[in-house]
Amino acid sequence: MCCVYDYEKEYRVLLARRPDDNQLNTWARGVVLEDGYRTAPAQVRFASTSGKGAWVRVIMGEGCKRQIREIGSLLGLPVVRVLRVRIGTLRLGNLKPRQWRYLTTQEIADLRKLVTRNNKKTALA
Repeated sequence: MCCVYDYEKEYRVLLARRPDDNQLNTWARGVVLEDGYRTAPAQVRFASTSGKGAWVRVIMGEGCKRQIREIGSLLGLPVVRVLRVRIGTLRLGNLKPRQWRYLTTQEIADLRKLVTRNNKKTALA
């Protein structure tokens, strides 16, 4: 079973080869993983070429450890690199690995709204 959350995660993914439209559409619709779990639909867009490979932009509402790599492998698109760009409303920006920054007042307010909204959904369920 995979992790499902009420916020989006955005990634830049470097693939070892260039995907065709069919592979991107299949990824976007959802893929059945080896353990039988079917991934939720995602937004998958070609971004640019990189040598023999390509960068794609993936926006998911769920995500488990190594899920992007597993999907790429199943579709014949080996994943070279995965860069998380955004979680919910928080953008990584120019931060390097192991760097950090303080959240802005607006980011804190947006996170509070998200938590409040999710608590209301949980209470109604």
